[in-house]
Amino acid sequence: MSHKGLCLTSSIHSHGTISESVGLKYWKCSYCSMKYKLSGGTTKQAGHLQKHHSTQLNLIVPTSSAIVSGLINAAKQLDRQKFNQKGADDLFLRWIIHANVPFSMTSNSRF
Repeated sequence: MSHKGLCLTSSIHSHGTISESVGLKYWKCSYCSMKYKLSGGTTKQAGHLQKHHSTQLNLIVPTSSAIVSGLINAAKQLDRQKFNQKGADDLFLRWIIHANVPFSMTSNSRF
């Protein structure tokens, strides 16, 4: 999908409309009047949808404690099994995506 020079691949675009004002493009939420400037990324828009409209989108937003519990349970299962790098990578990616963790955080030396 595209809109006058924009490549619209994010799922946020099915939950809002694009408008232009004074040469700037904006994404407006379909569920409320919130507007965000389109400047290359969709993190703020996605965060807005998750925080304010998860009920309308039927999203289940896991809490930090639920994520930690899931990781602990997965670790216990891994103790009983041979370590599987792909499985660990999948869990790590799920945590990053569901907790909306910036990728820069995963390369932090304290992580």
